[in-house]
Amino acid sequence: MLLLGGEIFLDLKSLSQKLNCKSTYIAEEKKVITVLKLGHHGSAISSTEEYLEAISPEVAVYMAGRGNVYGHPDEEVLNRLSEMGIKVYGTDVNGSIVITTDGKSYLIETER
Repeated sequence: MLLLGGEIFLDLKSLSQKLNCKSTYIAEEKKVITVLKLGHHGSAISSTEEYLEAISPEVAVYMAGRGNVYGHPDEEVLNRLSEMGIKVYGTDVNGSIVITTDGKSYLIETER
């Protein structure tokens, strides 16, 4: 987790190295995450509804190649994010994604 001013960025890889149950930890901590990097390229097990409700991200980002053989990101995860009003950026759709922040606000720029 990276805190810059009032903005919190979460990378599940760094968190999952420390914890087995991500959603329980986050729910207990009651953190509000500004930008979430989806785990495992947005796979089916990367972001449960309970987990997303607990952290309330504004934005979710995933990295996946266009037309990859694994089917990432999972369509159900994308639908869940959309239904919850979470803006989604992915490298397969948006190309390069750059997020800059001054610690109070953030700006997302994409290649396409």
